Amino acid sequence: MTKKNNKKRIGEFNYKIEQLEPRMMMNADVVLDDLDDNIFSISTTVESALSEVDDLQLSGLGLNESLDSASAYFSGVGSNMRSLVSTAFENYRDALPDGTTSVPLAALVSGLNTNLPDQLPSNIGNPVFSAPNNDTLKLDFDVLAA
Repeated sequence: MTKKNNKKRIGEFNYKIEQLEPRMMMNADVVLDDLDDNIFSISTTVESALSEVDDLQLSGLGLNESLDSASAYFSGVGSNMRSLVSTAFENYRDALPDGTTSVPLAALVSGLNTNLPDQLPSNIGNPVFSAPNNDTLKLDFDVLAA
């Protein structure tokens, strides 16, 4: 090996290692006050979504001929959902130790299912809370005829 080749070879391994940025571990728990604030917007969100499909003619789908809109068919579902979720959440929160500000999503789902009210709203049946992919709180339920 010549001196020139040796110099090139040393230069091949000349690199600088940069430091990595520090990583923060984020808490994935549900903040109870934030959820409490969002519960009151449930009915508005549902009713807004229903108004988006109000022009849908349900009578053509074999449903009651006098039914002309989704809002008529799902009348009161938004406020009944808010009532159901609010009652389950209040019962769950009352059962938590004082000073609890957040809980894991899985514990929230279990607690809400355990604390569903005995008397369900008139047009909601079989409510079940779940957390698909452990990142979203979901409520499945049946809409019953009024």
